[in-house]
Amino acid sequence: MMSQNLVALNEPYSMVSESYKMFSTNLNYTNRKKENNVILFTSTTTEEGKTISVANTAISYAKAGKKVLLIEGDLRKARIHEVFGLNVAPGLSDLLLGKKRLPEVVKTVEDIKNLHILTSGNFIADPTEILSSYAFDSFIDQVKQEFDIILIDAPPVLSVTDTVIISRVTDGVVLIIAMKETKKEAVKQAKKVLEKVEANILGVLMTKSERKMNKAYDYYQPDKKKNKTS
Repeated sequence: MMSQNLVALNEPYSMVSESYKMFSTNLNYTNRKKENNVILFTSTTTEEGKTISVANTAISYAKAGKKVLLIEGDLRKARIHEVFGLNVAPGLSDLLLGKKRLPEVVKTVEDIKNLHILTSGNFIADPTEILSSYAFDSFIDQVKQEFDIILIDAPPVLSVTDTVIISRVTDGVVLIIAMKETKKEAVKQAKKVLEKVEANILGVLMTKSERKMNKAYDYYQPDKKKNKTS
């Protein structure tokens, strides 16, 4: 069963859903010169709403007519498959290890046209090696030819090195921040880590807003001048 927090699907006319539509539009505008967008979503730590945010953004893109591939890139603590009620395996790990081909692992979701999901696959203790591999780079090159937009749900950037490794093949990064919960120092550190590897920070998506007009989520549009958080 799919999560009720998929507001872009379950509450398409709500202010929250509109926020995701606007955010995806802003990302499109920021990255408009790219023919194929590979965008990584990360956070400073867990429980900041990252997975739900990237899932709703993916749905917004799909409903706008984009052919979307949503990748469950957190191979340690995968959650995308739970959000959409899918089996975790086979998936990305099986593909990169040569056990499956792409058509065998990409899943679709009933009632969401244009959305394709690649779950994390069978568990591996240390995914850094396969994420650093030529197989991963080749996989990204392949899906860029087949999809309009690729969104990656990556681990929190301050928790493991996986996110930094994945960022090398992306066009940009979105940082998830929980209002009144995420520490300012954590945000600064996350920004520092991403900038050190020359990741293109497209913008910030703020979750858990207490504003009455948007009780669950808010958005910050990407900085059009610097394409980086302030």
